[in-house]
Amino acid sequence: MRNVASIVTLFGPSPQCNPSGGAMFAPVVRALMRVPTLLLLASTHAFGAGTHCLPHESVAFSCSLAVSKVVSVCFAKASNAKPATLFYRFGRLGAPELVFPESPAGSLQRFRYAHYFRYQVDRTELNFSNAGVEYSVFDDYDGEERPKYARGVRVTANGKEHELLCKRDVASHLKELAALVPCDAESGLTLDGCK
Repeated sequence: MRNVASIVTLFGPSPQCNPSGGAMFAPVVRALMRVPTLLLLASTHAFGAGTHCLPHESVAFSCSLAVSKVVSVCFAKASNAKPATLFYRFGRLGAPELVFPESPAGSLQRFRYAHYFRYQVDRTELNFSNAGVEYSVFDDYDGEERPKYARGVRVTANGKEHELLCKRDVASHLKELAALVPCDAESGLTLDGCK
């Protein structure tokens, strides 16, 4: 309640309050009690409700796409009897159109990781194949380009590449998967091969 007194000191007592009674702080206390709820709702919307990741999973990548859909890469660490898992989910929230892989068994080995870095350039990809279609979740930074950041998913089917760019609410932690997912020796990002 020390903060309430500080706010009253800064802004003065409410003109509606009786300064002789305890009601002087009531409007300020009610307003402050709403702040944590609003902050919780805002943070949940940004990366909780705005992702396909389940409560026990961490967000490795998630964003809203220009096509009014969400792409998410969700990771769960190994626990007592369960191995670590990694999933790609794409579609409208609550109803993903694609979940890869279908089973958690061996899910980390179904993906390939690639990273390239030099001055002013930092590119990261998480790649996988499903039913003859290649997918690449990417997080690219190029300090010499405008815009500097490009994030989203590239889908290559029948020799044609389609790029779906993130438009907002981007959470990217793909680099944390480097030691967990096999290196993609075939990616153009791994110029020196996998080390």
